[in-house]
Formats: sequence, structure tokens, C-alpha cells
Amino acid sequence: MSAGNYMKITDAPPATATRDLTALVGLGVLLRTGENKATRYRLNVKIQPAVAPER
Repeated sequence: MSAGNYMKITDAPPATATRDLTALVGLGVLLRTGENKATRYRLNVKIQPAVAPER
């Protein structure tokens, strides 16, 4: 997904979209590829749970 896609989905302004996407990458939720206008974000499917599930 591009930042533009994110802005359309969330109706967020550019500064908020940048802040949100940067935070999600920092948390390991999204993976970032490319640079500048070619930057894309995808879900990190290998993310580890923060807390072990209860048994």
C-alpha cells in the first residue's frame, strides 16, 4: 500500500499518514520497501505477539 492509499482509506491528512505509517513500521506491524514516491508498505505477517496467548 502507498501513503496515498493509506490517506484515502483513513481520510488522514499527509502529516498524519506519515506519522501513522512511521509508527507502524517502528512497531514492526508494517514493512517498508522503496524510497520516495516508490515507497510501499505491507503487513508484516511474521510479527511476534507481544504477550503469549493464554492456555
